[in-house]
Amino acid sequence: MARRKQAETEQEGQDFTQAMLDLGMKIREARKRAGLNQIELADAAGLAASYVHEMEAVGANLTFKAFLKIAACLKVSLRDLMPDNGFEAELSPNLAELSAILRLTASGLEAHLASDLRRALEHVVAKKS
Repeated sequence: MARRKQAETEQEGQDFTQAMLDLGMKIREARKRAGLNQIELADAAGLAASYVHEMEAVGANLTFKAFLKIAACLKVSLRDLMPDNGFEAELSPNLAELSAILRLTASGLEAHLASDLRRALEHVVAKKS
């Protein structure tokens, strides 16, 4: 039991490290698109240049406040900086199917409402006659 718990903890640590490395890569990409070097980003965000370097190079654990500052300086959303965790790709087939179902449902409702509206108008016209 203790070994399994230790293995789970080690896997979580590896997953976290990889997520931070991926985040650092996203920050680097956004920084380069913005035409800034690490020192310029650090100055703009009020951070140490070594901190920005560590984020990008070794996936240093950054604070949410630093994350907000970086996104603001790079003029990107937080979502733009978040690494893909594969969850959206996993949902894509389901979303396409759901979208098709919603289109069919909307089309059916539209036809039903049009029919109801036509009957209501016919009823109003008949009462006026």
